[in-house]
Amino acid sequence: MDKGTLIDVVAMIDARLSKEYLNLDFSDSMPEYKFILGQRCGLAELKKYLQLAIEADVAAMESNIGV
Repeated sequence: MDKGTLIDVVAMIDARLSKEYLNLDFSDSMPEYKFILGQRCGLAELKKYLQLAIEADVAAMESNIGV
């Protein structure tokens, strides 16, 4: 996948994590609360995975050009 696309996806995940889950309320029903926390955890893990892929691509590119 293109690095630019990966960076865009990571930015979208960041926006969603900060916007939608910022106002997490403990008064929500427990199943809904657990579902929201599960979504947040899944998105955070996906973001981490994509960022590692971007860093690996950048490192490989720098190594090829001798930086």
